[in-house]
Amino acid sequence: MGETVGQAVKRLREAKGWSQRDLAAKALVSAPFIAMLETGVKARASVAVLRRFERVLGAPYGALEALAHLPKEWWRAEPDRELADPSQLRSGPFFTTRHEANEEARRRGWPYVVRYQNRPGSFARRAFPLSGAADLGDTPKEERET
Repeated sequence: MGETVGQAVKRLREAKGWSQRDLAAKALVSAPFIAMLETGVKARASVAVLRRFERVLGAPYGALEALAHLPKEWWRAEPDRELADPSQLRSGPFFTTRHEANEEARRRGWPYVVRYQNRPGSFARRAFPLSGAADLGDTPKEERET
């Protein structure tokens, strides 16, 4: 199973050499809250708290929120067919549709869009080559010709 928010916070905090109290002071939360999050007693935090953690820990914008609120299926634009660095799996941006991921791939000049699906204990990953607008799976319904 993927990393939880608490595990990610602990990993990032320890990488900086900070105690739970240090992080609490910097992120404006209580040390017991951080302890509960890291041990799994508390599984969720508000988006505002996650953003503060990201800022003080130097995590990419949205990375912790993605761990906490990942949908059952999501899309991403990616530069390679195979996932070279699994630690990048949970970093966004994420999209709910293939069309949105295609737009992001085109914007970045990347050749692939990837569909992820949460599965009990793991996830499924399938890469697709970036397709043109003529592909019906890629074009919003209102833009399709009948």
